[in-house]
Amino acid sequence: MLHRGNVHPKKVWKPEDGGVPAQVAIVDNAVYVITLSGKRLWRLPIDASGVGVGSATSYYNGAYGRLRALVKVPGADQLWMGSSGNGTSKDRILKVTIG
Repeated sequence: MLHRGNVHPKKVWKPEDGGVPAQVAIVDNAVYVITLSGKRLWRLPIDASGVGVGSATSYYNGAYGRLRALVKVPGADQLWMGSSGNGTSKDRILKVTIG
């Protein structure tokens, strides 16, 4: 049951299909999602109506360990992501160019 003002989710996926979302950033016409167990960045284009999303594309699948933090860099076409290297002391802040 939806309460007034609430809407159904635009995208739902199972954890085994790509991880548990950790953080979300909406930039221009796309939604970016990072996942802990999935160890990837997802990009979902926002459709022309501005209401729905298209097919998700994943990036960096396992390349940097668990992705934990995501922020749009003000004034730049970039995202910063934080990763943890699963105990390998390879924790990083990663710069991703978008656009």
